[in-house]
Amino acid sequence: MVISRVADGQFMEVNKSFESLVGYGRQEIIGKSSLQLNMVVGDDRAAILAKLKSLGRLKNEKITLLAKDGTP
Repeated sequence: MVISRVADGQFMEVNKSFESLVGYGRQEIIGKSSLQLNMVVGDDRAAILAKLKSLGRLKNEKITLLAKDGTP
């Protein structure tokens, strides 16, 4: 689970499962964006933002992120 700001993608909250999945610790993640951490694959962020703007909210949206070691 992740909570992030729409305006800049800054991570506001993450759970332990997300930390384990991406290989970053909480202190490395909070206050940064997926772009800053090089987690974004292609245009995924733009596609998610477009859906969010059209639907008003997202839940259980699938997105591919790169882990700290570069693996998807």
